[in-house]
Amino acid sequence: MVRGTPEEVEERLLRWIDDNELFTIQRQQPGRISWEPLRGMQVAFRKSAAVLGKTKRPFMLSRAGTLNATITALEPGFCHVSFSADLHPVRGAFLGGWAGLSGAGVLASGILAIMTPFLWIALVPIPVFLGAGVGVLRQFSPVAERVQLGLERTLDHLERGEVKPTHAMPSTTASLVGTVIQEVRKALKP
Repeated sequence: MVRGTPEEVEERLLRWIDDNELFTIQRQQPGRISWEPLRGMQVAFRKSAAVLGKTKRPFMLSRAGTLNATITALEPGFCHVSFSADLHPVRGAFLGGWAGLSGAGVLASGILAIMTPFLWIALVPIPVFLGAGVGVLRQFSPVAERVQLGLERTLDHLERGEVKPTHAMPSTTASLVGTVIQEVRKALKP
């Protein structure tokens, strides 16, 4: 549940995704929005700006295929927001990596079976490549967890808004000279 009218919540969500993620609107209807990943130079510019310190927030949802939000009015002043990400393309890539490694293990075993009279030597590549394939599959879980955290971060923003400047941590992007002056001031205080 989020405080605000559907229009206000939709505006905050659109602004948040535009400012903090690498997505563009795919389709927008009253109460329903879908986004697709940005492509090309836009992504390169946004990532380079993030690396150079323009933003402190990482792009948490960048591995998702699409994002979908549904905003439903409940009672006056409150909305229900459902926010989801599609990870089918990423999961398919990890499954493809597993299948490719498994196939390479079977192929290597077949080639070794033709080349050597010892069957045990020909069977060695199968568990090695299958183990590597399982290692690839295990890398999907952290990706899914990061996207889930990104979805929760977005919903947290909608529920609570930005941290007020009086409650926020002091900026750490001060220049070297500013930091030195600040430390000298601290040392000179009684």
